[in-house]
Amino acid sequence: MTAREILALLFRHRRWLAVCLFLPLILAGIAYSIASPRYTATTRLLLASNHDQGSRASLSATTSSDTQTTKQEVINSELEILTGGDLETAAVKKFGLDRLFPGQNFTGADGSVQWDRARRAFDHSLSAKVIKNSEVIEVSYEALNAALAQEVLDWYITAYQQKHVEVFAVPMAAFLNQELEGLDNHLGSVEKQIADYRVAHSLYGANDDRKQLLDRRSTLATAAAQVRSHAVELQARLVELKAAVATTPQTTKTYAESEQSDALTKAQSQLLDLQVQERQLSERYKDDSVPVQTVKSQIATVQKFLSGQQSQFVGRVRTGRNPLYDELLTELARAQVELGPAQARAAELDDEVAKIDQQLDGMEQAQVHIDKLSRDRDTTASSLKLYRERQQQAQLQEAMDQQRIVNIRQIESATTAQSGPKLPVFIGVGLAFGLFAAAATLALIFGMGSTHLVPESLERAAKLPVFVSLPYRQI
Repeated sequence: MTAREILALLFRHRRWLAVCLFLPLILAGIAYSIASPRYTATTRLLLASNHDQGSRASLSATTSSDTQTTKQEVINSELEILTGGDLETAAVKKFGLDRLFPGQNFTGADGSVQWDRARRAFDHSLSAKVIKNSEVIEVSYEALNAALAQEVLDWYITAYQQKHVEVFAVPMAAFLNQELEGLDNHLGSVEKQIADYRVAHSLYGANDDRKQLLDRRSTLATAAAQVRSHAVELQARLVELKAAVATTPQTTKTYAESEQSDALTKAQSQLLDLQVQERQLSERYKDDSVPVQTVKSQIATVQKFLSGQQSQFVGRVRTGRNPLYDELLTELARAQVELGPAQARAAELDDEVAKIDQQLDGMEQAQVHIDKLSRDRDTTASSLKLYRERQQQAQLQEAMDQQRIVNIRQIESATTAQSGPKLPVFIGVGLAFGLFAAAATLALIFGMGSTHLVPESLERAAKLPVFVSLPYRQI
């Protein structure tokens, strides 16, 4: 079909097409004129999330520092609270169905009110959206009356703030009071245990007592070592004295009074003195020392003299008590007498040192127990201080909650403007229906029409040339 044919067809049915196009527009205008006006109340809320949420989260002892809440998550949570079913149902019940939805019936078949359907109708009139790249939420409500729209919106914002407080309020004060009472009791109990334990174990001035015990133990240990060393020396001396007594004769020879016998007597006396001196030096010096070797050489000289003189001595000889033997017996008895007390004194000193060691061990164990109790006391005191700070924060936060100081702030008063009906919308809808009706009529004409409107159409249908076409005019 050519453009000429289409234009001819449109021109022929121009009246019907005009009716199909303009009739929906006329109906839309009539609908606009009889439509009830609608009014929308609008306000804006600021979500100050960084202030309120941070202060509330700090009151919780179990809040993890790794948990991060994005701004979008906070805003989405507030939108859920704002458009929640509880608030919407409360608003419907507050203002009533007849006032909010005049002419609509929300009664079920059983006679009960369908609150859920009413809530959905209210949600359709309520709008909440976030201003792009901000923390501002724009809330609006549409109603048939301007005053009603503003009244509903103001009440709804107040109810939302109260709901926000109830959701985010942290009832920590009562819990913290219980914890503080328990910590106070525990701290008092620990301090009493420390005081009682110090009294029971005499730990007042424990550092000075320990120092005195350590000094006394050192003194006693030194004295015990000295006494024990003296006892060992006495035992070694007893062995030597017993050996000397066994080898020393009890009697010795004496001579008649003569010049020769006097020399021998003096030599023997000198020999005895040298032998005693040798034994005394042997106790203090080693055998290869100079004093011992000197005395031994003198003893050898005297013995050599005595052996030479005895072969030449002629006269009457008498025997008597050997004084060296008696002296050795005296030294042996003295050593035995000294050994017993020395050993007893060493044992006594060892017992005193052992007792002091026991006291030191007891003091060490007691100090360990005191240190444990002290750590428990310090930990409890730190926890008590922390809980008191949190209690003050919790009390302040609860006071703020009671005064409705929240992180949702209304930054502008609600304003009401007429939101419907809108003439461009009605015109657009009527024009759309008109175009659709005209297009449908034109399609019907094309589908059902069998008249040839132009010569070219007849030539294609009859396959014969057309030489003349005459216009048809009704008389």
